[in-house]
Amino acid sequence: MLRIKPILLPFGYPAPMSKDHAVRVSGQKGSGTLFAKQLGKGEMDFSCRHFAQRTRKETMLENLVALLAACGVLLGIVGLWFFTTYWLTPHIKHPDGKARITGNCGDTMEIDLKFRGHRVSETSCWTDGCAYSLSAVYAAANLAKGKTPDEIIEIDANVIQKSIGGLPADHMHCAKLAAETLGAALNDYMLKS
Repeated sequence: MLRIKPILLPFGYPAPMSKDHAVRVSGQKGSGTLFAKQLGKGEMDFSCRHFAQRTRKETMLENLVALLAACGVLLGIVGLWFFTTYWLTPHIKHPDGKARITGNCGDTMEIDLKFRGHRVSETSCWTDGCAYSLSAVYAAANLAKGKTPDEIIEIDANVIQKSIGGLPADHMHCAKLAAETLGAALNDYMLKS
């Protein structure tokens, strides 16, 4: 069975019928363009061009290649995301205090602290959470810079959320998780020293 569709002009209007007419033809074994030419009164000459006959195996192979290409693109995007979010985030080699905590919401935060003397000289942080989580963990890490352990203990969720200009009530847990992660990194430092 053949399905015949008229060739459409821009905006979806069909081509006007004339003495010479072309239609797009598609069937089970392929598709092409059918040309009709009026020879005389009531006489038509039909010719078909670019009629590609495809077998079922060729169609399945084309679908498989398209599926594999889509999977490859998806893996490339995931790999790029992982590379940019984790490996390009600066990390401290041999941190004095380190913590990685996953909250009830599923967000994971990581904070590394490097001390010089009895003050934090360098910090790094990472999260796989939302923008609010990212803001909260960066604020916690920046608030800890240059502070002693006694001063870091005073950094809580309220201090963090105020330093970033506030958080919506439904994202206050991001500041709490950042404060908890900072406290755990400080605790790790205290246990090591």
